[in-house]
Amino acid sequence: MFTEQVTLLQVVTYLLLPALSALLGAWAGARTTFGRFKSERTFDRVLDWLERSIRGLATYEAAFKEFSDDVNLGNSHTFLRHLEKSISLNRDLIASLYEADVLGNKRASALAQTIRKRLQDIPEPEPSIEPSPNMTIEMEARVTVSKAITLLKGLQSELQEYRNVLECDLRLHLNLPSEK
Repeated sequence: MFTEQVTLLQVVTYLLLPALSALLGAWAGARTTFGRFKSERTFDRVLDWLERSIRGLATYEAAFKEFSDDVNLGNSHTFLRHLEKSISLNRDLIASLYEADVLGNKRASALAQTIRKRLQDIPEPEPSIEPSPNMTIEMEARVTVSKAITLLKGLQSELQEYRNVLECDLRLHLNLPSEK
């Protein structure tokens, strides 16, 4: 019969070394795959945030222009509809600006903080249940809105700069040539 003596070196060479190599290879592959998954997921989240923010800013700018035109012309029949829409857009923009702290670069984050502080100074036009004796509910709301429009007009340059930063980041993110 075969009664060959098995040495410790042969056990290590033929059994443990391949098992250890397979284990290390599987661990390295799993780690690489998980890292790639996390980076792709981060890429998708940042891309989604950039697209939502740019779309939101465009909607905000268009709504602000339409709203300020109607207020300047004194169209009271569309006033309350615009009032509710502007409150909603303001809240959406502030939510997007908070995301800039996590997902944006330093410049976008700094601009977002500046805009957020200025937006929070804008009063939300909510008519009171009991208007003052000299003013109607609509008149009180108009005064609040005119203050808001004045503050927003001063904010237009920062909003445009923020949008430019986001568009530049989006181009970098997608490896598109920068637009100059």
